[in-house]
Amino acid sequence: MPSRWRVAFAATLAAALILLAAPAAVAAPLPAGTWWGVEDGRTTSSYNEYFPGYQFGCGGDQRHKGVDVGAPTGNRIYAWGAGRVVGRGYDPGGYNRWIQVYFPSVNMSLTLGHLLDGSELRVGNTFTKGTRWARIGTLADGLNHRHVHFRAARGNHGASPIGPCEDMNPFVLWDALGLPS
Repeated sequence: MPSRWRVAFAATLAAALILLAAPAAVAAPLPAGTWWGVEDGRTTSSYNEYFPGYQFGCGGDQRHKGVDVGAPTGNRIYAWGAGRVVGRGYDPGGYNRWIQVYFPSVNMSLTLGHLLDGSELRVGNTFTKGTRWARIGTLADGLNHRHVHFRAARGNHGASPIGPCEDMNPFVLWDALGLPS
C-alpha cells in the first residue's frame, strides 16, 4: 500500500497536469473591422486633446474629456466586455442621444454619446462582449459630425452621463477589460 505522501503527491501532480493540459480561456475578439468596437472606425479626437476656444466643462477646461471614434452614420458600435446599461437619455446641448454602461468586473463606467436614435439597449439590459450597443449618430447641433464619444470613469454613475470632472482616459477601461492595444 502506498504511503500517504505518495498518494497526495500523485493526486497533486495529476491535478496540475490536467490544469496545464486544459486550454486557457480566451476572451472572444471584437468583430473584425472594428476600431474601439466601432465598425470601420478611426480615432478623430484623442483624450485630453487641446481645443482652444472650446469649453468642455470642469472649470472651463479646453481639453477633450474622452475619445471620439468617427465612422459613417449608422455603423455599429459593439460592447467591449460584459456589463449592464445603467442610463440612457437625450442631451440636446451636447451628447444628443447617449447610453451609460457599467462593467462590474472592473468597477468602471462608460458613456457613449452622439448615438443614432433607436439604440436597442434599455436601462437594466445586460450584455456580453461583442453585443451591438448602438449605432453612430451625430452631435446635437445637427451638423454632420459622425462619431461616437467615449467617456470613462471609475464606479457606477447610474442614470446620468459621467460628470465633467469625473472622467479618465477610456483607454484605462479598455486595458482593464484586457482588450488589445
